[in-house]
Amino acid sequence: MKNTFNSVARVEQLAAQRGISVSRLALECDVNPSTIFTAKSRGCQLNLDTIICICDHLELPLTEFFRGSVHSDTATALLCKDSA
Repeated sequence: MKNTFNSVARVEQLAAQRGISVSRLALECDVNPSTIFTAKSRGCQLNLDTIICICDHLELPLTEFFRGSVHSDTATALLCKDSA
C-alpha cells in the first residue's frame, strides 16, 4: 500500500483549525455538506472543483491545501463526483 493524500481529512483539519464544523465550512463555500460526508463514508477523495471552492473561501492557495500532512494508507485514491 502507498501513502495517499486524504482530501476529506484535510478539509476536516482546516475546519478544526478555524474552530468551525465541516458542515459550516461547506455551507460557507456553497458546497453541499453531504458532498464531503459522502466522500468520507465511501472512502473517496473530493473532486478538484470542491477543493478549489473551499480554498477560494479560505483564501488558501491550492498548493498549500495539498501541502498538508493528512494522508491515509490506501492502494488507490478514488474521485467522487459532487452530488450537488
